[in-house]
Order: sequence, then C-alpha cells, then structure tokens
Amino acid sequence: MSVRQSVLAGQGVSAHLTPCRACVQLQRIRRPHHSKHATSASFSCRVSAMPCCSAANLQTASTSKKAPSADHEQQPEEACVTRRQMLQALAAASLAVAFPHNEALATEDVQFKTLSYPTLAFEFQYPVSTESGRKLPVIISRKPERYSSAAPMTADARQRIVTELVDFPDGITISVSVGPPPPWLSERKPDDWKPRDVANAVLIDRATARVTTGQRKSLDQIEEVQQKQGEDGNVYWTYEHISQGSPSTFTPTDRESFRRGASVTSWRAGKDGKPYLYTLNLACPEERWAELGKLYHKAAESFKLTPPTKAYVSPDTQPWLFF
Repeated sequence: MSVRQSVLAGQGVSAHLTPCRACVQLQRIRRPHHSKHATSASFSCRVSAMPCCSAANLQTASTSKKAPSADHEQQPEEACVTRRQMLQALAAASLAVAFPHNEALATEDVQFKTLSYPTLAFEFQYPVSTESGRKLPVIISRKPERYSSAAPMTADARQRIVTELVDFPDGITISVSVGPPPPWLSERKPDDWKPRDVANAVLIDRATARVTTGQRKSLDQIEEVQQKQGEDGNVYWTYEHISQGSPSTFTPTDRESFRRGASVTSWRAGKDGKPYLYTLNLACPEERWAELGKLYHKAAESFKLTPPTKAYVSPDTQPWLFF
C-alpha cells in the first residue's frame, strides 16, 4: 500500500479510487511510453494527483461510488436541456422575423409617431408606415427650435421653419413653420379671415417668385380649403395644394414634376397681442399621393396648439436673435 493510500485509509476513506473519464484521458497524456507495464500502485499515485480525484473532493466509500456517477450523468442532461431551450428560443425568434404580426401595422402606435414641442406649444402626429405596412424611413432633419433661432424661409424672414422631418427615398417633407401673417391679412381681425386667404398668405410667404411689379407670387395651386373649430377652441384651416417641383427620380423622363401637399394652419397671439400663424405642411411627389394622401390628412387633423406651460417661449421674444 502506498503512503497516500495508507493516509486515506486512516481517514476512513476508501483506498480504491475510481478516476473519472477526464482524469483517465489526462493520465494517458501524462503517461510516458515506457509506462505500459507500470504497476497499479504507481497508477493510483498518479491518479490521486488528478484535479477531480484530490483528497478534498473524496467522500466515504459509499458516497464515492454514487456521487461521481450521478454528477457525470447529470451534467450532460442539464447541458442538453440548455441547448434545447436555446434552440427553441432561436426558432421562435426566426419565426417572428419571417412572419411578423401584420395586424399591429394598422394601429396608430405603429403607423404614426407623435412630435410635441412645449417651447412653441404645438403637437402633431406623422406617418412612419403606409396602410400596406411599408415602412417610411422618416428622420428629423431640423430639430425643434424656438422662432428666434429658426431659419427664415424667405428674405423678409416672416415664415420660419421651426422643425422639419424628411424621408429621402420617398421624397417626403414634413415641416412646421411659424410667423406673422402678411400685412394685407394682418390688417383684418382673425375672425374676419377667410379660409382661402389664410392658405394664400402661408403659401405666398413660402414662395420666392415675383411678377414684374415686384409683388410676390405663389406657385401653389390650392384645391380644397376647410375651416373647423377645434376642441381646444382654436380655429384650424386645412387645405390641399399642388406645386411644380424640381426634377424627380420617380419620373426621370418627364420634363415637369409636381408635388402635392396637405397643410393645416392655426394662429395664436404673441406677447404683443399680434397673431402668429402656425402651419404644419406634409408634401410628397404626386406619384406618392395615392399611397400617402389619407395618412397626410390624418396627420393634419392631429395638429393642435397645446396649452402654454412654463417652457413656452412666445415667437415675438427676441425675434431677430438668429442674426
């Protein structure tokens, strides 16, 4: 009996050691070529130096016969269960990607997103997918900013774009502009404004074309104008318009291209009591109108002036700050 076997026997531990498979494989690697005829005693000593067969992990004779076999039989089973769960999870994820839930695309939470800006106190929804479920890669090109720092649309700097979103592949532009009405409209009270006059005032301030007299001319053709009283008490004018656009990739062979849009305008008084026009405009190439027209009207109906909070900054507060 070796010294280690005698020590283990004195501690009440069986001297008969049954090495695990890993220890046997490791023992074969460590065994020299001339050890084929090695004695069982020397083999026991070498096995006792293996990690899983150390004296710290050895138990009594009855436990040593059951515990190792149970451990070695349980570990592969637990590993198989883990692999099975992982495969089930991967299969479920693959099915979810391959077969998405189409009903969710028809809900407002997926089809529209909301943009709210407390600084100028307005809010609206914009489409992010079509009725067929096609995604619209709409991104914010101009973050919302106050009127004083917004970029002017024309030289007189009345109408300024305070926020803008674009979808380059589809030629979509969504913008909110704020500014005072032109002098010929501001001479009248807002209660006396006619819907078509409001639409013309907004579209003329967006245009840069002029006639020989120097008077600015609108390049948009107004098709429909409606006026409604909102639940918040504000008046909203909604209208459709068509304008000639730059060459389009949708009709590269045509010499002329047109853009169609839906807009909604409301007004709010500044600190000085003068009215300021708030306009949401959604435009796209005319070839996309059949797919986006209903969504644009729904987005225009969602536009509203929210009650001012502490974060509200009136448009007439430092109006020339951007210079």
